[in-house]
Amino acid sequence: MKYEQDDLRLYPIWKHVKTGGMYHILGVGICRTNGEQDGNEVSVFYFSMNHQTLNYREINEFLDGRFEPVVPKATSI
Repeated sequence: MKYEQDDLRLYPIWKHVKTGGMYHILGVGICRTNGEQDGNEVSVFYFSMNHQTLNYREINEFLDGRFEPVVPKATSI
């Protein structure tokens, strides 16, 4: 399933489909190298909850189905 950029705001935790790794979305931005935009590619910045590392990936790659949002379970009142 392909997701949209708005889904990143709705769901802060995502899972890598292949490895099961869990990631916390920190935000969306543009990676800059030496003061220049690196190809003007919008990227997702995320924190690996498994490896305790900061990562980024082009947004189209992140949302192409290799990651899926972790939807919290509803709780009863």
